[in-house]
Amino acid sequence: PKRNILLNPGPVTTTQKVKLAQIVPDICPREEEFSDLMESVNQDLIKVINGSEKTHCNVMFSGSGTASVEAVLTSCINSKILLLINGSYGIRMKEILKTHGKPMEVLEFRNDKPIDFEVVNNFLENSKYVKYVAMVHHETTTGVLNSIHNFSKIRERFGVTLILDAISSYGGIPINIKKTPIQFLISSSNKCIQALPGLSFVLCERKALKEISKLPTHSYYLNLYDQYRFFKKYRQMRFTPPVQVFYALRTAINEYFEEGILQRYARYTKNWEILRSGLIKLGFTLLLEEKDESHILLSVKEPDNPNFKFEIVHDELYKKGITIYPGKLSNENTFRIANIGDLDSIDMENFIYELKNVLNKLSIKL
Repeated sequence: PKRNILLNPGPVTTTQKVKLAQIVPDICPREEEFSDLMESVNQDLIKVINGSEKTHCNVMFSGSGTASVEAVLTSCINSKILLLINGSYGIRMKEILKTHGKPMEVLEFRNDKPIDFEVVNNFLENSKYVKYVAMVHHETTTGVLNSIHNFSKIRERFGVTLILDAISSYGGIPINIKKTPIQFLISSSNKCIQALPGLSFVLCERKALKEISKLPTHSYYLNLYDQYRFFKKYRQMRFTPPVQVFYALRTAINEYFEEGILQRYARYTKNWEILRSGLIKLGFTLLLEEKDESHILLSVKEPDNPNFKFEIVHDELYKKGITIYPGKLSNENTFRIANIGDLDSIDMENFIYELKNVLNKLSIKL
């Protein structure tokens, strides 16, 4: 297949090996052979964050990352939850909770700055009813990275259950679940683990998962505990899984361990450095301060130039096999460039070169 350079924050550019892993003989997902595959995937996804099967388990769903976010928010909440929001994906959690009529408190922060945990701690000091706290680790609205260290300390101090959307950071930014304990950590197959869309998962502390076993059910398909219990008993998912995506994910996990998390993060960081310096040299202004950036996504301010139209620049780059992504801010015109997936420094340098050519073609001088 043709190799495209996807600079959107997932789905990502994948290796040929991952793509070709889908070409397998047809198999019923109820066969022991496929159960073995799913079990190995479950076990290794725990290892990615330095977890142990003694203390953690993994629950998988067919669907995008939002499916697992909804599964957690509808399966685990029986009291008031505090949402920490500094972007669109935190707002998405709020909309899910609102849809299901769940009681919540909300602390909203600037979307161009990390969450201020001094404010969070002060709020919790004066709140007797909050039993859960939820946050997005890497907020891809802007590329801002919220501190998983400070987030994990909240449980130690206030005894609350923590829910972390790590959809776009898992597998790309080092996470050690032993050093930064999180009760429910959510991610998906098509981001930094570098597989294909169609699967999402929740890495759960076993103790926290057991505590929800008697809570009332609010979703049939996305019931977290029923999904866990069924797999534990039968080594199968309750409903038909995306079979070929599992084979691709198995291959992507193998590639992840071959590369290593520190090496993957170093590769992403190198990509980010080349992007950052290249964009600045071209005359673009970045939204975030360098210290607040995740190293895996940049938000770029659209230039104040009458010839610059994001859609036109996007289409010109798309002809060359490069995809850039629109912004999600309502108060500022931005576009986003992610550097995750099977991409390296040569891809980044090529993008900057092609972007410069597009700017020249459209007579855009910055």
